[in-house]
Amino acid sequence: MMVRSGTERLFGKLDIVFGTRGSLVVAALLLLCDGVLDGGFAMSVVVIPLWCLIALVRLATSRPCTVIGGARLLIPIVTGACLLANYSLQKRIAMGNATRVIQACEHYRAANGTYPEQLPDLVPQYLVSIPRAKYCLNRPAFFYSGPPSNTLSWAEAPPFGRKVYLFDTGKWRHVD
Repeated sequence: MMVRSGTERLFGKLDIVFGTRGSLVVAALLLLCDGVLDGGFAMSVVVIPLWCLIALVRLATSRPCTVIGGARLLIPIVTGACLLANYSLQKRIAMGNATRVIQACEHYRAANGTYPEQLPDLVPQYLVSIPRAKYCLNRPAFFYSGPPSNTLSWAEAPPFGRKVYLFDTGKWRHVD
């Protein structure tokens, strides 16, 4: 049985981290771009399948130790799962907040005979404040178009994929 020194164990652990450095950088960039900036998954849909394919090829050709090979393959999968969970959460938040805004607009119309010209007209009588559509940095707000079109929209999956509510029909549709 081979006994490894403390230094060898330390360098083995460092090799796990630095051997997967590229994967960690890509994961950080995707989490920043798709998760924090957009709250969507546009880049991830393209990058993660390619990333997994590259990880599989590297695993088959370079024969790294099991831990490094597993980490190289697991990092894109975990990153994709985190981004998908974030997108799902952002979508549920936006739909819940949209429902509150739509109800406030309908109450405004019942009281005033017309929809509000802009969302701030709902504050403070119908809403305490205008909620955000999503909690991200890029396009987090609802877009409202008052009379005559009367629509409420938000960027579900930037850069395209706007979800639009039509007050006249009471239905959602996708644009882009």
